[in-house]
Amino acid sequence: MNEAQFMEQIHSVVGSAIKDAFKELGIENKVKNVGTNSFKKTEQVLWNYAAFHDLLKVKEDQIREVLENGIPEKSKSILEYQPSGNWSSGLETTDEQIAEIVQGIQDEIKWIEGVLYKIDTALNAINSDPNYFLIERYYFNGERISDLANELKIDQPLLTMRKNKLVRQMAMHLFPKETIGEYVEGIA
Repeated sequence: MNEAQFMEQIHSVVGSAIKDAFKELGIENKVKNVGTNSFKKTEQVLWNYAAFHDLLKVKEDQIREVLENGIPEKSKSILEYQPSGNWSSGLETTDEQIAEIVQGIQDEIKWIEGVLYKIDTALNAINSDPNYFLIERYYFNGERISDLANELKIDQPLLTMRKNKLVRQMAMHLFPKETIGEYVEGIA
């Protein structure tokens, strides 16, 4: 897989991860639409960074639950339709079913870890900027820009510009094709 394909896949993965994380945490209807703008998507990724880490813990708990307690029993009167066109009461053994479920969850964990790696890479690309603290305090700690501006005795619009500059830099790492496309649209 070349870098362009990898970046395109990450773009898709980040969007899907956001939706899956919201659904898993039961907050999908409580969060504003991500929109199509790479800046807005990057902000959503930052605001939900902790939720992605929480989702990993949920997935690890799911594996532990299945390994400790097995899979919930189905009624013996329920038959499953097999792709071969036959009806069966379940041909797989419980151990095989558990292994399949655990493998599926482990695959989800690897996928989420890949998304988090991409986000961490984008964060590392900007962490040497003297204004990086704005990302941490605004997105991760939930502090308001107006409060930060008052504390630092800096104009709020100037602080917002500095924060937005960092978000745009991150967007280049997370959504490169989309971000460049947005810039080119402004030129053409």
